[in-house]
Formats: sequence, structure tokens, C-alpha cells
Amino acid sequence: SYGPYVFTEVVPGDHYTFTKFDNYFVENDSPIKTIIFRRIDEANVAMMELQTQGVDVIMYPSEADIADVVNGVYGDDIKYVAATGQYQQLIVFNLCADSLCSDVNVRKALCYAIDRQTMWEGAFDSSGEFATTPVTKAQEFIEEFEEPYPQDLEKAKQMLLDAGIEEGTTFRVCVDNDAYRTTAVEMFKNVMTELGYNVEIKTGDNAAYKEMCNNTTTWDLEFGKSGMIGCVAYWNKVQWARWHHGDQAVEDFSSFYELRDKVLGEFDDAARYELTQEFMDMYVNTYCVSYPIRQDIYGNLEAGNLMGVTRWAEQWNVVGAYFAD
Repeated sequence: SYGPYVFTEVVPGDHYTFTKFDNYFVENDSPIKTIIFRRIDEANVAMMELQTQGVDVIMYPSEADIADVVNGVYGDDIKYVAATGQYQQLIVFNLCADSLCSDVNVRKALCYAIDRQTMWEGAFDSSGEFATTPVTKAQEFIEEFEEPYPQDLEKAKQMLLDAGIEEGTTFRVCVDNDAYRTTAVEMFKNVMTELGYNVEIKTGDNAAYKEMCNNTTTWDLEFGKSGMIGCVAYWNKVQWARWHHGDQAVEDFSSFYELRDKVLGEFDDAARYELTQEFMDMYVNTYCVSYPIRQDIYGNLEAGNLMGVTRWAEQWNVVGAYFAD
């Protein structure tokens, strides 16, 4: 089973088919009986198929096609439907004892060193949305915050010196070869150079990047795209160790774990809301675990008469979907 639809057929390299699952754990009232996923590698071919009713929905449409649809080029025949994704583009700090970022005051100083808004506009081309929440907006009860660490180079420099980080010290940064993130790292390097510090960039393809982050501790911070870090369920000890090397931290995160368990164990919405705000305050102000830059937004192009299909992260909501005519 794949949620409200059951996998029934695959034709390698061409398509796979799902049929409605009537025994879904909640009522499945969708009149759409069958969903066929076709593999079309070229965005322009997919767009042609959408225009000729060869497909009804396009995942990962090109930015140019999205712009055309939004600007009314196709009238009411094609529409753009977007939803907040689980992923953010963010700065993640290595918490292990060997890292310069094992000290929370160093982490906060680095946050004061950058201008998130400028980085979003300059490195990420203002794509997606500017991150106004500490973790993904897709997570329940997460509220927007005022800028916790507005750029203040003088303050950043003094905090680094107070933490014993002398001028000329080298910060080691991991990043994959994504053009957005590598540009963001260069912007970070420029501002750190202005403050009198060096930045060594450790890069590679996605596999090499993950290997560095997960299985080595010879880095201080990484510019990455993260989903699990974007939800409260992320904070279990297995993931904490994997993404931050938090199991090797010199700081005591026991209160963080305890509050995380309270959040996940509370089923009264009002109480869970209050606990989540407390947790986020601890996340941002007490520990400064990571620093978000961009909130990822995912969208589909779809037939104008298709209703009820939305996209959140990698999951479709198709229960209740239908064709208007």
C-alpha cells in the first residue's frame, strides 16, 4: 500500500500504477480510481504532455513554466499549486568536541556574522521563501520569529575573541556542489575574511558530502538542505548523533531531550502548542542548533479542472481530489 492508493503495476522506465485503497485508515472519498505515474525526464516534454492532456499533473516543473502559468499564459487550463515543504536550506553546526562550533557562543557569533536576507537574495536568488521560522513551516505549531541574530560584525568579532577564537583561525565548512549552497558558502567566506578569519571549503558531490558530514568530524559547519532537522521528531538520539555529532558534544543537551519528549508525548493541542514554543526558544536562543536561510516550497503544475491535489514535501494529498467537470 502507498497510503490511500495501492501499488498495482510497473512498466520499467515508463510508468507505474496505483489504484484506490478503500481500506485506508481514514475514509477515502476520492472519486479518482487510478493514478498512473509516468517518467518524463525533460521538463519541456512534460509541459507539452500537460497541454495535450497526456498528463494531468507535473512534478518538479521548470521555473520558466511556473512563471508562464502564474502570468496567465495558459488561461484557466493550467494552474500552479504550491505548498510548504519539509526541507530548509540552512547552516548546521558540528557539535562535537573537536569542532570550533562546540561552543554555543561561537555558533551565535557566526549567526551574527551573516546577513540571512542578503544571503537568501544573493545566493538563493530569492527562490522558495525567506526562512522566517527556526524549523520548517510544515511542522505544526511553529510560529514566525523576529530575526534572532541580526547581522552585527562588531558583536560577532568580539564574541569570537571572547570565546578564544583568535584572528587567523580557520573554520572548516562542508558543502555539496549545489550552485545555490556553494554561492552561500562563498558569501560566508567573504564576511569571515572581513572579520580576519579563514574559511576552508570541503566539497564534493552529494554522496561525498554526506560521507564527510556523517562519518567525519573534521568540519565545523555545513551548508545543507535538511528535512529531518526541520521537525520536532528529528530530535531523537540516533539522528542527533548522525547530523550534528551531538553524541560527542561537550554541552549538556539533557534538558533539550527532556523537552522534546514532552512535546512528542503531549496530545492536547493547547499544551502541545505551548511546549513547542518553549522548545523553539531553547532551540534558537539557548543552543542555537542551526540557522535557516531559505524555506523550500514545492509545487505542481496541473490541469485547471483538477481539484484537491496538493503537495507537501514528497507526499501528495489526493484524498478528496477530483476533476471539476
